[in-house]
Amino acid sequence: MAEITLSVAPAQIGLDRCGKMIDISIMKTTTVADLRNHFARISEWISEGESVQVCKHGRPFAVLAPVPARRTRVTAPNFLKRMQTEYPHQLIPRSESAALREDMRGGR
Repeated sequence: MAEITLSVAPAQIGLDRCGKMIDISIMKTTTVADLRNHFARISEWISEGESVQVCKHGRPFAVLAPVPARRTRVTAPNFLKRMQTEYPHQLIPRSESAALREDMRGGR
């Protein structure tokens, strides 16, 4: 079995807007041939959250990165229904609540 040539780009040090030193990136790199011949292994790296830089003729030309996780839709609870089931005798009828709101606003 052929070995994958893996090189890790050195950490690049830069300055942020405040002048603090920050570590910009450490990224795995591979060649087009290694990507073609060993895609399964390289795709594992990507699925584990790593970005992979692809080089052609010794020069980087693409970056393969994982897709951000999809956000799941959250449904809001039905508070009115819960109030009706837990406090059935303490709810104010709609006609009275309008008068109460008006009263609380002070006639504004």
